[in-house]
Amino acid sequence: MSDRYSRQVKVLGADAQATLTQKTVLIIGVGALGSINAELLCRSGVGKLILVDDDVVELSNLQRQALYTEEDVGEEKVTALKSHLNKINKEVKVETRKERLSKETELPAYDVILDCTDNLESRFFLNEYALEQKKPCVFCMVVREKGMLYVVEPSTNRACFRCVFDKLESIGNSDELGILNTTTYLAGTLQAAEVMKLLLGEPCVKGLVNFDASAPQLDSYLVKKRKDCPACGR
Repeated sequence: MSDRYSRQVKVLGADAQATLTQKTVLIIGVGALGSINAELLCRSGVGKLILVDDDVVELSNLQRQALYTEEDVGEEKVTALKSHLNKINKEVKVETRKERLSKETELPAYDVILDCTDNLESRFFLNEYALEQKKPCVFCMVVREKGMLYVVEPSTNRACFRCVFDKLESIGNSDELGILNTTTYLAGTLQAAEVMKLLLGEPCVKGLVNFDASAPQLDSYLVKKRKDCPACGR
């Protein structure tokens, strides 16, 4: 065990820390939520991170996206983020894929998938993919100072993401409404915490979590599985 984890071992325990080094997290989208999650999971000592995104760093991104700097503007996000992560913890393997998620995308093996996208079409696809692979997916959405968090865990009989959101217009558009940077950090922290629980085999949050960074306030609601759900109702 590396000396860099000496303090974490006191919190997680040596066995839990060793478990994390054997795990792989697939992060779809490395903008605001993706970059924050990647940093937290890298610092936690997760064994491997796979970053998927086709975008480049823009100056406007720096308001809310972690690790990127003005020197990264114009560079591929996955490349820039990998460089920063390697400086934080070189023992974590970081794999990059510069591509936009689509139904033709061949995703690699993973233990937990992280939805850090900005559109419902991608989330619907990841939901169905998670159900098919029988692997958990942690969804998170943010608009202005508010956000939602939901964990799809196919090994249980809980409702899937499509049970909760059945229409493409269910959530406001962040491009039009904007995002407060403190909201993304709150959201990323909550999302990464659920990932850690799943990796270590601990119970994750059971319901749909709504949060407000300006209040601040957290609310959780249980969601019923839909018999007519086009994703898991079958």
